[in-house]
Amino acid sequence: MAVMERCCCCSVKTGSLVLGALMLIGSILAVGRDVKDVMEGSPDISSGDLSLVVDQLGMSVEQIQTFISTSYYTTIADLFLSLAMIIFSGLLLYGVNKGIAKCVKPILVFLPVVLYC
Repeated sequence: MAVMERCCCCSVKTGSLVLGALMLIGSILAVGRDVKDVMEGSPDISSGDLSLVVDQLGMSVEQIQTFISTSYYTTIADLFLSLAMIIFSGLLLYGVNKGIAKCVKPILVFLPVVLYC
């Protein structure tokens, strides 16, 4: 079995640690943003504001309401994906530091799924 020692200018271990740390930081920030958005709830637009938005965007009222509700539910889905990413990137960091391959495998499965969706 071939073992990859270097990738570009750094070792695979260093690259994995950097990638895991960046994913962990980004996921924590995303959870904070998503929690704030979910706590605010789906915004209710008054009829005066709605007519202004309809005139500016050229969209119907139903389209705007559909967009707002879809955006809210997408935020909830992103919250769960970000929580999962925190777990998996933490496992990546732990697995790389301790040399446990079983802890690295979940991110190898989860990352392509998240990037595809």
